[in-house]
Amino acid sequence: MVGKLEGVKVNTTSINAGTAYLERLDAKVTLNIRLAANETLRAFKPEMCVIRNIPAGSRVVNTSIPDDYEAAGYFDAEMTFDEETTDADGNVNSATCSFYMLENRESHNRKNTVSTYHDRDRRIKHDDGTYNNSEGLWLNAPENSTYIEIHGEVHMLVNTSDTGMQELIGEVVYYIHLGDFKKDVNNYDILRNTHYTYNVTINGVKDIRVEV
Repeated sequence: MVGKLEGVKVNTTSINAGTAYLERLDAKVTLNIRLAANETLRAFKPEMCVIRNIPAGSRVVNTSIPDDYEAAGYFDAEMTFDEETTDADGNVNSATCSFYMLENRESHNRKNTVSTYHDRDRRIKHDDGTYNNSEGLWLNAPENSTYIEIHGEVHMLVNTSDTGMQELIGEVVYYIHLGDFKKDVNNYDILRNTHYTYNVTINGVKDIRVEV
């Protein structure tokens, strides 16, 4: 923890008193995942979550000027879900993981302004729909903003004309750029001394809802 106190004067006989308020250098992020109440959704089997672009360094004392931390660099980390709940059939219907990271203030580096949440995580694609990584990964989000990849399997019931209801399994990867997007959908900042909680509802293979 760190704090700053200005205007302190020390002499041989006395010290003028003051109060230094301490704050944590890091932020805490909690990710809660649950399955939507949907008759066609059977289960979500989480495999891991990968945190991308974690800053390797930070200023000791907070400043009003956002930093890119490019000199210190970034790293990725894999995490497993540390809490899971299951239904009567043993299918996972919710999972949780938490981690700590240094602050990453990247909102000022966003490529484009968006108006909806799902536009935050749009990838750059070629005209044929394949991903184009020649100019970075993201169409709108800052390239160095911190984001989470959720890897797992979604089990769904699908009604086919030949065999009726069948369970299909889809391998999924969901992307979530961090930030306080409840306050501003263009916010990609993770601030020190702050606890962020993201509640993710899985509605289908390609459909999630995220609240912060």
